[in-house]
Amino acid sequence: MSPLKFDYLDRRRILGMALIVGIASTLFATLSLPVLGFYRGFTSYLGESENVMAIRQGSSNTPFSGLVPSRMASRASGLSGVETVSPEVIVSTIIDGEPVFVRGIMPKKFLSLSKIEVIRGSELEYGDLNSALVGRELADRLDLDPGDRTVIGSAMADRYSILEVEGIHSSGTALDDEILVPLYQGQWLRGIGHDRLTMMRVEYDRGVTSAEDLRRELVDNEGSGRREKFWNLIPVSEISVGGGKVNYARTEEYMRDFLGEYGISKVTLVALAISVFLFAGSAAVFACRHLVKRHEGDIFVLRSIGASKRTLEIDMVFRLLPWMLLSSLSGLGAGYGLTLLLQEGGFLRIVTHTIRLSLDPLMIVGLVSATVGMAIFGVLRAFGEVDEK
Repeated sequence: MSPLKFDYLDRRRILGMALIVGIASTLFATLSLPVLGFYRGFTSYLGESENVMAIRQGSSNTPFSGLVPSRMASRASGLSGVETVSPEVIVSTIIDGEPVFVRGIMPKKFLSLSKIEVIRGSELEYGDLNSALVGRELADRLDLDPGDRTVIGSAMADRYSILEVEGIHSSGTALDDEILVPLYQGQWLRGIGHDRLTMMRVEYDRGVTSAEDLRRELVDNEGSGRREKFWNLIPVSEISVGGGKVNYARTEEYMRDFLGEYGISKVTLVALAISVFLFAGSAAVFACRHLVKRHEGDIFVLRSIGASKRTLEIDMVFRLLPWMLLSSLSGLGAGYGLTLLLQEGGFLRIVTHTIRLSLDPLMIVGLVSATVGMAIFGVLRAFGEVDEK
């Protein structure tokens, strides 16, 4: 409750201030949500589990261009503490003139590590050599349904395949923009033999083994190892594995390190978001300072009848706080709605993948608190300038 009973604030001027604060919040949300969504989506691209390790060729420019021997996947499956090994081949392809990532997988192994749901059609099986699961976002863009056939041309080898859509899958991640095919098909489109993979993911029991133990077993202590029955589906050859040629990392760190090689980190993105906020926040400060100065005459009258500067500051903050909160939340909602429209229109994409948006509760609290804080700073700053007169 405000300490003064006088109704001295012009409602139209308050609405003007609230409008500016709302626009500033909308601007901040519209710019920061896609940026943070991009980083969060790509760092969680391979999963966020603490006990899943990704293995790729260390000298490759991207996580998708390197190769590792399939023998490593075969050997890893027989190590103590290893629960699941998912060999994968990721290929850049062209479908109807649009760039698309195709991922060759062993279905049951891949599905045990990736939370995807087949929403139409049926799941992929080991023997479905000419079938594919299409991500929901990609299926909408290419107008594909179960039973349709599509021509997939490799961008990495002089090859193509004609595949039938077995089903449509959804995960709420970047996988919704990819096509999943049997591992053999991925190797064919990539232009490699059965003895090569793009990468593999290993899920292990941290109570039994560790990433470092797995590294020693797979690289430092080469040996034939024990092969599980399902690896008989993949011809493997005796290929030497050099210790400096393979990178190991927890899946989230795997993509974070890759982005870091190009100068993209959480720190740089937060710095970008802060710079956008400072620009938007300056508008909130200006709006509140302008409001106070427009009531300069009323403030002088109240001071002349005994109201202290401190009392007036508290009174105005109490009166404006609900408007600040409402306008900040409305601006955040408007910004989120605008980015959703941009996403639906296909404007929030990084080459082949749609940027996923998510509202983090901490982000909402932080944005609203910071916006209100900047607005209150503008009020107090303006009171200081008025008091000097």
